[in-house]
Amino acid sequence: MADTYCGKNCEECSWRERLECPGCKNGPGGRWQGECELAKCCRDKAHVSCDTCINNASCGILQARDRMPEKRIMKREAQEREKEDLKRKSVFLGKWFWILFWMVILANVVGVLSLFPFLYLPGKIVEFAASLGYSIVLLRMAAECHCYKTAGICGFIAIACSIFSEVSSAAGSEGIAVLVSLPGLVVGLIQEYNEYKGHEIVLAGADNELSDKWARLWKWYVVLLAATLGSILIALCNAFLGMLVVLVGSIGGLVLGIVKWVYLYRTARTFRDLAE
Repeated sequence: MADTYCGKNCEECSWRERLECPGCKNGPGGRWQGECELAKCCRDKAHVSCDTCINNASCGILQARDRMPEKRIMKREAQEREKEDLKRKSVFLGKWFWILFWMVILANVVGVLSLFPFLYLPGKIVEFAASLGYSIVLLRMAAECHCYKTAGICGFIAIACSIFSEVSSAAGSEGIAVLVSLPGLVVGLIQEYNEYKGHEIVLAGADNELSDKWARLWKWYVVLLAATLGSILIALCNAFLGMLVVLVGSIGGLVLGIVKWVYLYRTARTFRDLAE
């Protein structure tokens, strides 16, 4: 019983070479040191072996000790497959996240240019083109997460609504423009949710902290949208308070836009590093 915790003889073990196992009592440094469930259980409970445990007669782990080496090999192979899959996914996603990152920068620059009357029309054209490209990229990323497909499709619908609203407004049909913009707002909300959810899902296991941040960013986006809609109701009662809420909402939107830009950069860097 001195060689192992479970009572098996290391010298007679046909799995030892294949597992590169130094023996569960030979101290740290072995490739499989501490991985065996039986060895871990004995160490955690300070047992010299399974014989000193009062539950050994009914222990399901001990009864399955003959299958333990095979289970360990299956675990190693599964881990290797996960590493290979993560690297493949990182090569694919890293490229597209960099494109999304630069597209967000382009959209912000175009947004500033559109503030000038003489650049409004070309700015809008570039803005729609950038949004279209953004949606196409999301569709390409759908190979790794189905949420991106929904986000991309909603992006196309939102672009169509925006274009129709702009044309209606230019033609003097303000009422139609407002009616069209409302479904566009809803579709845009669905797009944002699925995009952020997709980022959260693909980062799970790669960077769980950043994955959680994408989930929280979506919640802040909802809060900002609710504040924006609330400002309309407040403005009907008090114009000053309504303008104040609009101002706060605008600042909040700017902050969230910057945070999204930073998160896209960090996500792209994460997948690039994993791909190397």
